[in-house]
Amino acid sequence: MKARAALIAFGLVASGLLLGGRDVGAAPGAPASSSASGPTIAAPVLNLVAHASFGDDAASADGWVEVVVRVENVSPAAVKGTLELTGMTYGVRGKDVPTKSRAPFHAPPTSSVVVHLPAHAPASTPNLALKAIGEDGSTLATLNVPVSMQDSPLVVDVSPTPRLGVQMRLWSVNPGWCPYGSFTGGSPYLTGTAAPTTPHLTVGAPRYDATTGDPILPDRAAGYAPVSALVMHSETIAKLEGEPLEAMINWVLSGGTLAIVMQVIGIVEGIMYLTKSDEEFVRTYVEGRKGWF
Repeated sequence: MKARAALIAFGLVASGLLLGGRDVGAAPGAPASSSASGPTIAAPVLNLVAHASFGDDAASADGWVEVVVRVENVSPAAVKGTLELTGMTYGVRGKDVPTKSRAPFHAPPTSSVVVHLPAHAPASTPNLALKAIGEDGSTLATLNVPVSMQDSPLVVDVSPTPRLGVQMRLWSVNPGWCPYGSFTGGSPYLTGTAAPTTPHLTVGAPRYDATTGDPILPDRAAGYAPVSALVMHSETIAKLEGEPLEAMINWVLSGGTLAIVMQVIGIVEGIMYLTKSDEEFVRTYVEGRKGWF
């Protein structure tokens, strides 16, 4: 009888582990309760959702990438802490070196926040390790973030319904293309004499904020490091402000390629904007707060 009771108790504890610390009969969302079978197992307070800024399949080469993390607080209390992103990147003489980036977060009760984390592209495995650490040093949540390790040109289509990928993905590119600017028988990080294989074009796209409807773009110029060309509509550029705008401008000034898609209505509105009198301009765009472009 004692052996049977022990097996039953173990089964109840195992069930609690599999069900995230909730009783088998508890209603969804109900907190875990104590039982004689074992200690209470706390339900998770955070969920992490993270992706490379331009998609999991977007080429990253050997440069910087930016990871966009959504921290979802499922508890009734605010949660503060630090996000930590670690990985291994290329070092000297073919030896990988560890990397780590950190950023604070503050998630209000039952709400979510978006945090941008810079990272070096991974070297040996196509994953970065993400961890949320509480103010007391405890680990609140962990997640493996997939990042492409392709050395290929990347075109980014900033559009709610990107279409370039359907037509352009996997196009063959000039074999002379090299992510390092020139090819001399081996990359700066690896040794070798074999010529580079024919690269194929990759196409990426940013995710969009479900609340504002705006694209979630890098807030550092380094976040655009893998991008060969950025395609963006003129009205999207006109709405950018703050760090995303500054990051894009700095990237373009550093040699980045920006292709602007103009719409006819934007051009017509622009002409009207320039030809209005001062009084009409103030009445329409300042007092009336009319948007344009």
